[in-house]
Amino acid sequence: DSWRNDYMTPAITPNIYSLSQKSQVFTNHMSGSNMTTGGIFTLLYGIPATYYDTFTTQEISPVMMDELQKQQYAMRIFGSATIENPPFNRNVFAGIPNLKLFSKGATPAERDVEITNDWMASVDKSSDKPFFGFLFYDAAHAFDYPKDYPLPFMPSLPEVSYLDLTEDYEPSQLINRYKNSLHFIDGEIGKIYRQLEEKGLLQSTIIVITSDHGQEFNDLKKGYWQHGGNFSSFQIGVPLVIFDPGKRPAVHHHQTLHYDIAPTVMVNYLGVRNDMQEYSVGQNLYDNRKRPYFICGYNQRFAVIEKNRITNIYPGGLFDVTDGKLNMLDNDQINFALLTEGMTVLSRFYKKK
Repeated sequence: DSWRNDYMTPAITPNIYSLSQKSQVFTNHMSGSNMTTGGIFTLLYGIPATYYDTFTTQEISPVMMDELQKQQYAMRIFGSATIENPPFNRNVFAGIPNLKLFSKGATPAERDVEITNDWMASVDKSSDKPFFGFLFYDAAHAFDYPKDYPLPFMPSLPEVSYLDLTEDYEPSQLINRYKNSLHFIDGEIGKIYRQLEEKGLLQSTIIVITSDHGQEFNDLKKGYWQHGGNFSSFQIGVPLVIFDPGKRPAVHHHQTLHYDIAPTVMVNYLGVRNDMQEYSVGQNLYDNRKRPYFICGYNQRFAVIEKNRITNIYPGGLFDVTDGKLNMLDNDQINFALLTEGMTVLSRFYKKK
């Protein structure tokens, strides 16, 4: 949760960085939202989070999750925060039996340790049955780490007061605290990787490491902090590392989206032959064709994002347009033809009567 694109480094996330040297690294990857609900939704469904409420009400599960169960994968879902709020048990994980809804622990860091332990115990008990695992770490979202954790980034803010986050707030100690929380999570992921390696499972396992959304520290000097406030690259840009033992390590600089991950898994690893456009708005991650735009956001607010333009759509049909750095543009600079095309995506996956 809340891992920004430029914070996968040897110092901040040494274990993930080490793994990235053996992996596919996507340097220009964007989430489908600036919030957790839409970020996880777009990651697992491959369609915009404007469908979130409808799919939750009807408890429609992602086609990828249905296909994994159809192929008899064991489903190991571990969330640090409860997966009842947001209600992921009613959308992305709907239909998964014996779903664990809560993790033990008084703090996000304690619960992060708990899901690592749960995962490792499940791997210890594993049979020859293939498995799909999902671990959602929460400590970075809360700027948290264990009280006795040795802090590599100092000085680190001793306590976060969100009311202090104004336009003139100096963020260096807060950023160090955030880096320390990421470093802690990286250590947990290192344990998982080493267990897979020790058990000889790496050569038959695909590992995807990414985030639901980014994290802003007033980077654009417009008073925005954390996430959920705008659709700049700081709030929607996230790392993406994919370890695939069948591929040589490579770095990819073309734009990729959360929408691309589910269809890539479906086609490349699950043997699905349907056209991707039947169940997603994404394309294969390794397809470097440029897209003129993509939809980003959630039910209450979303945007059509182009290379140097963000058109924000608000409830009631109001809109405004900015450049990529959130500077306001005149409405006559809106590409209405492209905007109309983008709006068709928002109804494409509803059943036509």
